[in-house]
Amino acid sequence: MLSLLFQLLLFSKPSFEASLCNNLYNGTTKNFKDIVLGRCFYYINSLHKDNCEINSANLNCSLIWDEFYRVIVNKSPCQVSIEDFDQFVHLTSHPYSNEKSVFWSGTYKAVHQISRLKGDWTLEDTLSGYLLDGLSFCSDNKSDNFLTICPTDCVTRNNPFWNAVSKNYASKATGRVTAVLNGTRNSGALSNYSTFFNYELPSMNFKNINHFQVILLHSPEMSKYETCQMPKTLNTLRNILQSNNVTYECIDDNFYLKNFLCIENQNSPECQKLFSAFSKTSSVIPFWHASASIIALTTFNLLF
Repeated sequence: MLSLLFQLLLFSKPSFEASLCNNLYNGTTKNFKDIVLGRCFYYINSLHKDNCEINSANLNCSLIWDEFYRVIVNKSPCQVSIEDFDQFVHLTSHPYSNEKSVFWSGTYKAVHQISRLKGDWTLEDTLSGYLLDGLSFCSDNKSDNFLTICPTDCVTRNNPFWNAVSKNYASKATGRVTAVLNGTRNSGALSNYSTFFNYELPSMNFKNINHFQVILLHSPEMSKYETCQMPKTLNTLRNILQSNNVTYECIDDNFYLKNFLCIENQNSPECQKLFSAFSKTSSVIPFWHASASIIALTTFNLLF
């Protein structure tokens, strides 16, 4: 248990530590090819070395890279289409527990910290998403390589790569599906600008889904734009699901996800109140250590 707690503390450091370096670089990630190939080999040979289904998928990192390079290089970003990635999607496909699919919008960090502890699958836990997660890339029709400066259109927004792999991931969701959405942002939990709304939701095969759970997160010390009890954009999602005979459920601020948010906002009145009972019985433990302790003690019983 102490080992688990230590890992949680490492993964849950306050985010301001990572923002000390003001990196304005907006081109293709440096050492891009090495990172992608390294991730591919690590994913297959280390991260999932004991996963027989993935091992039997005959994934070939060299072929995957060559196909990605073929699609991207010597084209301007907006010349690349979603369909251009069909072969890449095929080459990176592998079996996984698609009945444990978790979608997210505006809640990246909290979702991935919890999903990896629970053994759920986000897009970024599949090979196609894992390879490019957090990386940037672009080329143009005058270059046979990646560029050090990328445009905004079709790179940082409306990126055909992420649209393609998101559509494919969503099409495979079955059984009970979870979506962790942002109830704080002014564009709403079901933002018209989000990948979830524009590409993932329309790509779902609702005949294979019987239950859809929305977890609505709210950032501490920020106004709640939308809640489950007072929905705005979520009415649209509920109507889509119910018209397809899918059971809809909405939960405000899941306890475990809220704990992770409070680790990074430990001084907010909301978070202080949340952990006051625990702090009274563990007064010698710093606040954010105490919150991590709660998570560690309940890790094996996490339920969305």
